[in-house]
Amino acid sequence: SRMIRTLLIRSARHGRIAHTRPVPHPQEIFQRCDQLDSLPRLFRDNYEWELSVLERELPPGASVLQVGSMDGLRLIRLSMRRPDLRLTGLDIDAELIELARAHAGGAGIGIQFILGDITAPPPLERFDYAMCLNNTLGYIPEDGLAVARMRQVAGSVLVSVYGERTTDGLAGEYFGVLGTAVTGVRHLGDCDLIIVEGLGEVRRYHAERLETWTTEKQDTPLGYWARIAGTP
Repeated sequence: SRMIRTLLIRSARHGRIAHTRPVPHPQEIFQRCDQLDSLPRLFRDNYEWELSVLERELPPGASVLQVGSMDGLRLIRLSMRRPDLRLTGLDIDAELIELARAHAGGAGIGIQFILGDITAPPPLERFDYAMCLNNTLGYIPEDGLAVARMRQVAGSVLVSVYGERTTDGLAGEYFGVLGTAVTGVRHLGDCDLIIVEGLGEVRRYHAERLETWTTEKQDTPLGYWARIAGTP
């Protein structure tokens, strides 16, 4: 798929390829991400935690951009809880954009889905919020650039990332459910790099890395939730 190819191209540029078997089709992977009954308990808890915080804290009528909207189901579930929100999804894979549009259309929910890469985004309107959920930021090699770009297009940026609570064992269980496997972990100063077969490196954050962007953070079932001010 285009998304996996893009991830692999990015990883190759950074010497980050590590795979020994084909990765499942991206649609299969991301459908499994949203099949809550099959996920490890803490991943289910984290999914619900994110949705509950957004449902409770986003102001009425807010415009919200999700970076890495995948198949659209998270935005659809948020819209079902908060139909007043004006929601937009951004993803780098054209097939996932089409799938998200089909899901939203089937649910009768009006969400805009845009094809694009947040590190080199297409023209975007100014949003009240940009959000990057479920450690999507950890899959982006240039995570600092991604944060900077989100700050440019939104008044406030909301980021949910894996932290120390996502142990090596729990990561292995999660990626196993998704149809791949963890082949190693590299420990760096402010993050760990989880080596995932077929996908390369997935970042797991330490608190000090988030503190380079913001002091507004709190614990989640799997790591950290951070609020980062946008740039004028």
